[in-house]
Amino acid sequence: GAVRAEDECGREVARALGSDCDVPAGASAEVLGGRLEIRGLVMATDGSRAVKGRRSGSAGKPGELGRRLAEQLLKRGGAEILEAVAA
Repeated sequence: GAVRAEDECGREVARALGSDCDVPAGASAEVLGGRLEIRGLVMATDGSRAVKGRRSGSAGKPGELGRRLAEQLLKRGGAEILEAVAA
């Protein structure tokens, strides 16, 4: 159902970003009218920089949507932020 799709989508973003409890990244998904809306962010640990993104698509493909959002965040500068966190 809707809750499962929301959860799977958010988990896929975290997996694709390689994030865990120590990584400043997150995502929130919601099914609205049969469509899945997801918002995500990657932030520098000192709060100096943040990369935000949003995607929407079929609620029947939550993993794909989560991966697309993660790719968007990484391309917009999230990769550099995550590299700095890992250093």
